[in-house]
Amino acid sequence: MLARILLATAVLAVSNAAYAGSKMHYTGTKLPPKMEWSADYEIAVESRTFFEDAANPVQADSDYSFVLEAEFSHDFKSGNGRAVIAPFARWDSEDDERQHFDLREAYLNWYIGNWEVLAGVSKVFWGAVESAHLVDVINQTDQVESLDGEDKLGQPMVRVSWYTALGNFEAFVLPLFRERTFPGAEGRLRFEFGLPFDVDGAVYEDDDEDKHIDYAFRYTNSFAGFDVGIGHFDGTGRDPRFIPNGAAPTAVLPFYEQIEQTSIDVTGQLGGWLLKAEGYRRKNSVETYGAFAAGFEYTLVGVMDSAVDVGLLAEYLRDTRDSAGALFQDDVFVGSRIALNDVAGTEVLVGVVVDRENDSQLGLLEASRRLGDSGQLSLEFRQISGAPATSGGMPNPGAALNQDDHLVLEYRHFF
Repeated sequence: MLARILLATAVLAVSNAAYAGSKMHYTGTKLPPKMEWSADYEIAVESRTFFEDAANPVQADSDYSFVLEAEFSHDFKSGNGRAVIAPFARWDSEDDERQHFDLREAYLNWYIGNWEVLAGVSKVFWGAVESAHLVDVINQTDQVESLDGEDKLGQPMVRVSWYTALGNFEAFVLPLFRERTFPGAEGRLRFEFGLPFDVDGAVYEDDDEDKHIDYAFRYTNSFAGFDVGIGHFDGTGRDPRFIPNGAAPTAVLPFYEQIEQTSIDVTGQLGGWLLKAEGYRRKNSVETYGAFAAGFEYTLVGVMDSAVDVGLLAEYLRDTRDSAGALFQDDVFVGSRIALNDVAGTEVLVGVVVDRENDSQLGLLEASRRLGDSGQLSLEFRQISGAPATSGGMPNPGAALNQDDHLVLEYRHFF
């Protein structure tokens, strides 16, 4: 019900403001010109197959789901603004928590000289490296979609951008917090704590809970061929910790703390080399710590006199914490990106992240190609092994993922 109210409110607000911004006038009983919206639709059918029995016997070995995505956009005739609405919905055969609706975007954008103002729900990406998104802090992760952290929930915001010869400045006001999505009791790729995990029982450090107003700032510029982004965030951290619900616990709850994070991300092209790095310094009520990742991608063009391009990737990831909350304490990623440059646009990414301390591995294979003018077939394989039973002296909830190697097949149709 809340999702429907939000969608109806966003549609009404965007339509009214877009109509006002288009500067259309009428008199008497003559109706105003009809607003022209462009619309793009996508539908997808996905199947997931798991190769081992789950850590929890109520979880299935396979599932299927349907996805509907759309984007409606309207450019004001005055040329000084744009309205966008982008809903997302998934129906899943096994997991009620993965079955969800979200407004990925629903905003108004105004352009005033070298200023830009965005108000509504939107998505913002900060970062540079391939294997992890350490500094990406504005949007919450939609974890029922994937483990890779690339799917994000829409974030309510007001963003003001100022473009100058000295660089680009952005300020964010983020009035409502979005809780991370997690698989339900019957869903795979789910952390297991030895106790029931209460998805809906989130606990907050701040008394305002999900109504705490967060702030962020970002500066971007190019220096000697390198693109640099410097960001600062002050508010509710998007990455929850997990805590028991009492001295004699009966469940585990996600806990969202207040943080201050200052970050930098850098990319630069040197011949065939693409250099990447990102890192942050983060402070919470208990500790101050840091994390960084750095690496490169080198592209071999036209391998063996063919049309095939092969990119070689390597990255190193480090986190200064010695706790279960640190995902990439001392890890190495190696991989390859292959582009066949054929009519179907076939691309393949293969790689593995190896923990140098305990030899656990996260392997990946992603491949896609177009089918005709309006279809795309995608394949994704994830291999997870060797996650230790304990981390930082505490039980490791990620150990259950050792049994969740899986293959995803998806067909997507564009309208």
